[in-house]
Amino acid sequence: MPQTTSAKILEIMRANGLEGVGDGVLFPWGAKIVDIEGKKVLKAMSPKEYGEAVFAGTGIQLSDNQLYDAYCGYDGGARCINNGCTTPANYCSLTSTPDNGFFCLCKKSGT
Repeated sequence: MPQTTSAKILEIMRANGLEGVGDGVLFPWGAKIVDIEGKKVLKAMSPKEYGEAVFAGTGIQLSDNQLYDAYCGYDGGARCINNGCTTPANYCSLTSTPDNGFFCLCKKSGT
């Protein structure tokens, strides 16, 4: 899964009729666009889904502690919110998944 840009996320949200739908909502483990009864909705990822998405995209196997304290949250729009991502891992990386999912990963500076 590639690190992505805010513009790309907004484009995906717009294309699915979800522009602005998640504004003001924090998704600690990310979110994905799903179809429920023919309607596109933004669904929060569970800690398990988050761990699977991180592993599939990066090969990083998160510890149980990392699964339940994500340190970076997806804001429902197109950015990450730092929620305890500190030294030595000190920035949040916005990442998209092939199935229209989005999450933020706490990363070490320089990675």
